Amino acid sequence: MPQSPSSKPPAEIDKTSARRFPLVHKLIHFADLRNFYRDMREALITANRRAGA
Repeated sequence: MPQSPSSKPPAEIDKTSARRFPLVHKLIHFADLRNFYRDMREALITANRRAGA
């Protein structure tokens, strides 16, 4: 059964896009990290609020 490009594992797609568009890949990775840390900060603030801090 032939595989379409969309059924590739994400790591392969990331490697290809990182090689072809290194700056864009870095910017996307940075944006993902910022979103991740924002979510973590919000979770920490919520947890502290529940603990009565």
